Amino acid sequence: MRIDDERVKFYLRNRAQIEQWAALGESAASALHSWMCALTSTMEALCAKLGEDVQLETNLDEGNAWPNFRFVKQSWGPSAGEPAAAISLEWTRRRGSRPEDRFRPYVGIRSVNSAAAGVALRASPEMSAVRQRRGDRTSPWWLGFTYQPVPSDFPDAADAYRSQLVDALDKCWTDYSGAITSVLAQSSPTAGPVP
Repeated sequence: MRIDDERVKFYLRNRAQIEQWAALGESAASALHSWMCALTSTMEALCAKLGEDVQLETNLDEGNAWPNFRFVKQSWGPSAGEPAAAISLEWTRRRGSRPEDRFRPYVGIRSVNSAAAGVALRASPEMSAVRQRRGDRTSPWWLGFTYQPVPSDFPDAADAYRSQLVDALDKCWTDYSGAITSVLAQSSPTAGPVP
């Protein structure tokens, strides 16, 4: 790029204001994080709808870089401090206002791939079929997930975005929970009937 490029000229003429606007990103991310944390009562209501044997785990501590709400069936049990699987809403603290996918809130199945349950879930044709049908992405911590981009008219569309997040969690639960329960029951050393 050359000094006489119009983009360079624009930046140099407006750099103070551009820097002021860029600095708002951290404040906007903090506000988005606070709004996400305030969804606790909405998540509690969804948990009650999902069933009596479903627990809501909230991980919103200040030191947690990836705050989340996790929905876990009691039969999914812990696996090395983590449940074997959880349907979760998670986001990256202080980066939520950035436009790139990796900084958007996401909904999916959190399951550690190094744990025995995570290995069994990843090897399951039933889980793979659901993931492919939904078009979910994967990662070492996520068996399947989809980004939930913040609308451009947020916070004016806060109610619509809240509904989008609840609908995404509810659909993820509907699509995956039966398969998770079945696979975990079959892979357990003491596998009995599926609850």
